Amino acid sequence: MSHPAIFETVYLTGAHHARKERIMTKQEKTALNMAKFIKEQSLLLLDKLNELDMDTPADMCERLHEDAETLWQVMRDKLGEE
Repeated sequence: MSHPAIFETVYLTGAHHARKERIMTKQEKTALNMAKFIKEQSLLLLDKLNELDMDTPADMCERLHEDAETLWQVMRDKLGEE
């Protein structure tokens, strides 16, 4: 019964070496966290603007949020995180 656990450990170790993950610098991690924060905050602002029936600002904020989300995804993919 212990053989599957040993196999999984060997497999995961092998997969880890195959990926060759890189470690982000502190500056890169900070930049990625800032982009994620902006993405999350723009969504909260969008919700508030919708509650206030502020259509034009909500439309602008929706575009801002979409851009912030794209920015975060591009940075995440480039830096190899999450």
